[in-house]
Amino acid sequence: MLRGRTRIQSECRASATYPILSAGFVTETNEPVLPPWTVIERGGVKLGIFALVGSDFEKLVKPTDRPEGSRFVDGEKVAPAIILHLRQVEKVDAGIE
Repeated sequence: MLRGRTRIQSECRASATYPILSAGFVTETNEPVLPPWTVIERGGVKLGIFALVGSDFEKLVKPTDRPEGSRFVDGEKVAPAIILHLRQVEKVDAGIE
């Protein structure tokens, strides 16, 4: 059984018609809690879209409102690796944060 906001967040995520992304929201083993990026193609242009968390997120989202053991990593620290992955692996034409 999911607790309060975690249950609500799961229900919102399930009903969303768009990707919910968050680079830097990770588990104890540094695995992403949510997808850090997505790739879409529009008009023949391949776009890499990613979402970063700010350094204040640790204060904004209480530990009781997120999966046990999860934490936030500063977006500025994870952005270079995401951009490199999107360019080299996903072969995107442009990145959007």
